[in-house]
Amino acid sequence: MLLADDAVKAAFMPAETPELAAFLQATPQPVFNCNFRDYHRRRNIALLLQYDGRDFAGFQRQKNALSVQEVLERCLSRLCGEDILIYGCSRTDAKVSALAYVANFYTDAAIPLAAFPLACQALLPPSVSVLEAVEVEHDFNARFSTLAKTYYYDLLLARFVPALLRPSLCRCYYQLDVNKMKEAAALLVGEHDFRAFCAAKAQVTDYRRRVLSLQLREFTLAAPFNLPCLRFVISGDGFLYNMVRIIVGTLTDVGRGRLSVAEVAALLAAGERTRAGMTMPPEGLTLAQVYYPERLFASLSDSPAAGSRRG
Repeated sequence: MLLADDAVKAAFMPAETPELAAFLQATPQPVFNCNFRDYHRRRNIALLLQYDGRDFAGFQRQKNALSVQEVLERCLSRLCGEDILIYGCSRTDAKVSALAYVANFYTDAAIPLAAFPLACQALLPPSVSVLEAVEVEHDFNARFSTLAKTYYYDLLLARFVPALLRPSLCRCYYQLDVNKMKEAAALLVGEHDFRAFCAAKAQVTDYRRRVLSLQLREFTLAAPFNLPCLRFVISGDGFLYNMVRIIVGTLTDVGRGRLSVAEVAALLAAGERTRAGMTMPPEGLTLAQVYYPERLFASLSDSPAAGSRRG
């Protein structure tokens, strides 16, 4: 996305809020069963990835559609000369993109870590990039070692979307009361039963999740567009199916006057999905950051949120 220079740092880079920082410091390292089928291999390698979700039916391998996991496993199996199984930090829905996705795999291959980004580039589609590879402890798992995640959702506040921006933004042509939206967003921070913000087909029994921070940031696209945008930045210890997109849809309804702040409080307490807002399109959603007990990647070190709870 093209941002005006004065908005890049505030609106684009992940920002570790005090609430998120305190949670990461206080949360113990996750404990889980490491009995993976390829655990016997000598090396455990973590990858930092970016991908454009438009080309994929999500991260997780699908029977009848192309996934990021499928193309990545195909690439690494060819490079390493053995069947590779990728463990991803999140499933991500179809057409959802990732700015700093983490995955890991076990291998006996002796390929130098520095060789992975360029070697993978030759075998992966242009919509997937390996930015960095690091060797990690054998019991690290990109999914189960996660402490928290941050997502972005971007709204373009205009009546039209320039063709070059269409893939990465969701258009909203209503006049929005952002202050009212922020007031409603504050109600969702903390640990709650979020069943009102979960897709009906989700196969879960525990709907309690903790939203660590939920910020709304206004910014302007760089020239020649000069169009106003609104970014939702939400961090939490876990998210239900479609939870972020439903939260954005609900807050957008508050902004346009279809829901009041009091009604958001009531539907959260009642747990009724039908009273919440629509599930927003996936194209505006990006997995921005994943947090672990220790820093993993040097290429994230310039960010305030560098994939760890301590530097």
